Amino acid sequence: VDSTTVDWANEKIVVRGNDLDTVTTFTLGGSALVAIGATSSTEIELLFDGTIAGEVTGVGSYSLKADGADAISIHFISSVVDPAGIGCPCEADWATELGVLWGSDETACYELTNPGVADLAGTVLTDPTDSTVYPQYPISASYYAADPVSSSCQLVKIDDTDPFQQEVVNIRINASQQTACAGALQTNICATTNPVVAP
Repeated sequence: VDSTTVDWANEKIVVRGNDLDTVTTFTLGGSALVAIGATSSTEIELLFDGTIAGEVTGVGSYSLKADGADAISIHFISSVVDPAGIGCPCEADWATELGVLWGSDETACYELTNPGVADLAGTVLTDPTDSTVYPQYPISASYYAADPVSSSCQLVKIDDTDPFQQEVVNIRINASQQTACAGALQTNICATTNPVVAP
């Protein structure tokens, strides 16, 4: 193995080298068996799946082995999301962090939907009648096909006693998970949903 590229947009790792078509098994990290896609003697595609998602849970370098022998270290700039993942992975954390504010249905939410983009966001106020009361909680579910690494469901806490925002929830998501997260927000948070017209 000479080099690797993590192709986020197409959800695969491209491995380049020699005699790669003779390798029968690739493992990543501890022992995650990697699904092999297109192959040739000089290039192989290793496909993102639930196994890789379970192994690459955050930024870092992970060892790739070919037939049990160390081949190369691959650096990931973020966690890998299972392309087949469903449901909203942030919903339980959102409900826990917001407590009685979850289900309040008093937030004005803003929705952007363009080809390859799905974004729903709002700010949950501790007191919906007084925007000067803290803490406040910006919340969002965003998917960007052209930038999947930035696709995530988030919750931020802003407190007037702390000049810094505290990110309390940030989990990478795929397109179907964004749909589920948007549904959870619309059911539990959004009093109104206002479309945003892109420039």
